[in-house]
Formats: sequence, C-alpha cells, structure tokens
Amino acid sequence: MSIQRSPLSLPRISRMRVFLNSLAAASLVAGLAFAAMPPTAGLAAGPTPTIVVNVFDPVAHPVPYDASDADLGDGVCDTDITDGGTVTCSLRAAIENANLNSDLDVIGFALTAPNDGSHYLYVPATALPDITESVFIDGYSQSGSGSGPIIVLNGSGAGGGAHGFVVASGGVTIQGFVIQAFGGDGIRITSASGSNEIYGNYIGTDKSGGSGSVANDIGIRVSSSPANTIGGSGNISGYSVPKRNIISGNTTTGVLITGSGSISNAVVGNYIGTQINGTVSLSNGGSGIEVTNAPNTVIGGSNAGEGNVISANGGYGLEITGASSSGTQVQGNSIGLDKNSQGALGNASDGIYVNDVSGLTIGGTTSGARNGIGSNGGSGIYLDTTADDVTIQGNYIGLAADGLNARANSSDGDRKS
Repeated sequence: MSIQRSPLSLPRISRMRVFLNSLAAASLVAGLAFAAMPPTAGLAAGPTPTIVVNVFDPVAHPVPYDASDADLGDGVCDTDITDGGTVTCSLRAAIENANLNSDLDVIGFALTAPNDGSHYLYVPATALPDITESVFIDGYSQSGSGSGPIIVLNGSGAGGGAHGFVVASGGVTIQGFVIQAFGGDGIRITSASGSNEIYGNYIGTDKSGGSGSVANDIGIRVSSSPANTIGGSGNISGYSVPKRNIISGNTTTGVLITGSGSISNAVVGNYIGTQINGTVSLSNGGSGIEVTNAPNTVIGGSNAGEGNVISANGGYGLEITGASSSGTQVQGNSIGLDKNSQGALGNASDGIYVNDVSGLTIGGTTSGARNGIGSNGGSGIYLDTTADDVTIQGNYIGLAADGLNARANSSDGDRKS
C-alpha cells in the first residue's frame, strides 16, 4: 500500500495491527489490507487504517473510552475491557500501539453514533501519550464526518497544563478533529525532525466551528521543529474537506512558532480568529500568529487559497520578533478583514508587528502576493526601531480588496518607529 504525503516521503506499512469490533463484517487476516472500515458517508476514501479506535460514547459507556492497551506489544489494540460484548480500542491505546511501530500506522475511527452526531473523546486526568513515531491520525475516517470534523477531543478534565496532541516525531499527520478545552496547547509540535502536517481541524471552537469558544490556552505551538505545514489550499487528499484549520477562540495565541530550530514552517490557508464562515469573529485572546526567532517562516502564499484570514484577534494579527526570524515571507493574507478582504474584522492592535528582525518580505509584485491589511486597532504594519531590511510592496493597507473602499487602520498604514 502506498500513501502519498509531502514534504516527507513516508515508509510503507509493513504489518497490519487492527482491532475489529464485533460489528465489523470482516476478519483480521495477516498480510491483507483492512477492508472492514466503512467509507465516510458522502466522502471519498482516505488512507486505509491499520489501527481502529472503536470506543463508545463516554456518557453512555464511561469505562473503556480512555483505557490503555492491556497487552501492549501483542500487535493488537485491545484494552481488555468489554462493553456490550465488545472489546474496545481507545485513542490512548491506539497511540501506544503506533509508538511501538517504526513504520507508518494509520489510526482510523469507527465510533458509535451519539444523538447529537458528534463523538466526544474526553481526556481525563492523564494526558494522552506523546506521539513518538510517524503516524497518520485520520478523524475524517469516521463515518458521517460530512464537510467537517465530528470527533471532539476535549481536555476539560485533563489538568491545567495538559496538551491535546503532542507531536514528538516527524512524519505525523493529524486531521479531522475538534480540539478544545486543554489548559495547554491544542496541538504541540516538538519534533526535531519535523515535516508534520495539520489539516482540517477546528482548534479552540465548539463542535461546529461556529459561534462558541471552547478555548485551549494556545491553539497550535511549534517549538524548535522544522518544515511543518499547518493548513493548505484545496481539499484534503481523498476527502471533500478543506485543508484549512479553524484556529479561533483560544485563550492566548492562535499559532505560535518559536525557536531557531523551527526553520521553514508554513501556515497556509487557515482562518485564525474567525468562525468557520470566515466572516464573523471568534477571537483568540492574544495574537493570531506569533513567530519568535523562527527562520524562513511562510505565512500564506501567492496562489489561490494559500492566504490566511488573520482577523479579530485580541492582540496583533501577526507578530514577528527576534533576530532569528529573518527570511519570513507574508503573502496573500487578509489581516483585519474577512475572507474576501472586504468586511471589517480588525485585530485589537497592529495588523503586522515586526521587532528586532531583518530580511522580511510582506507582499510582492503580483496580485496574489498582495496582503489586505485593514480595520486594525493600531497600525496596518508597525516596524519597531530594530526592524531592518523589510520589503513591503503591493499590499492594500487601509483598503478593501477592490482597492476603492476604505478599511482604515486606527493608526498609520505602515509605520517605522
């Protein structure tokens, strides 16, 4: 079986480690592809799971939903806890099993349907295990996912500093989750090898990606990890679902990229500080994106769908600081405006704030590279005294996308102190 991902070429899956619940009309046959997982309703098939999480709704069936694997190392995800006659595989147990395999595992989901159409996986007092091997965790494999995630990973009982997913390996993909209520980060990436992908998640929102905030402290943190991709243009491979993440409603920063080892990360096509429609605010409490001492970061892009909406946040829209943040490129984004760069959704402070950095590019010579920067509570772009060698060109600052209607920032369009 071959799975295509970029930028990392992944190892093939060399062995199958699948737990089939009693409702699956198939048998586990060594060396054969897993065919019992039903395709997601209304969507094309994604990658074939090698481990299947099948816990029940924790409200009706509270015992097995977060148990560890009882016989770790036997090649089967199995908590040894029966519920209604079925032995269960929890998300915790699935990650434990994947961490034992140096080849790529694909964690899929076959959860029973609760009344409201969403599936809640509560993380209790002990946080989930760190992810220490390459793995593809595919929330969209769950039947009924439709046009957005329906698996809700909730950390309200996990303790003050707990994180949702901690990625301590390279070659990890996480897609198709609502990640909420963690006292730490919704997703934390710490892998020195990097090349991880985060697609199609709602981070800090309610299950609809809409009006309700169910905050993590920080939405996504990348710490000394290179070449990770957060979001993208177009749809996720195999699904009719956008790659963009909704990263909104978090207590502090939406996306934090920090550390000199965080080289060449990309934040592309996301809605950061808005609801799923990209036109109504759902603020992060601090800056939308913060880049601190992280070289060659790409924020947006010049092709269709690559720009982020970075609006309605409680601090700066985009904050770039630290001498090591040189080479950062900011193109094609709506900053303080809605997804069409028309409606006003100002960030509370400057649209872009730059301090102690040289060698940045904001905008470009093509229309696709143009940033729309308007309606912000401070300057459109603020360069502090230590910012140097910053190229600013081709942007609409204080204007809507038509270049005619004013969307004034409260202070200067661009300012060098």
